[in-house]
Amino acid sequence: MDARTVQIVIYALGIAVLLPLLVAAAVDLSLEGRGTSLGQHLARWSRRYPLFAAGLILLLGLALSHFFWQM
Repeated sequence: MDARTVQIVIYALGIAVLLPLLVAAAVDLSLEGRGTSLGQHLARWSRRYPLFAAGLILLLGLALSHFFWQM
């Protein structure tokens, strides 16, 4: 892999990480005008669908533990 390809991949990963955060912040700001927040919507959704929420938490935990597990 040449240096230009590595640079493009790093920029793409940076955008892929920061863009969802910026979208979540914008949605939270727009919901704040209505007197609610993104956290309240997520809490309500997780109470409505507890098994699906638990599955997503498990998937996130497995993905994160994959990076920190040393064999």
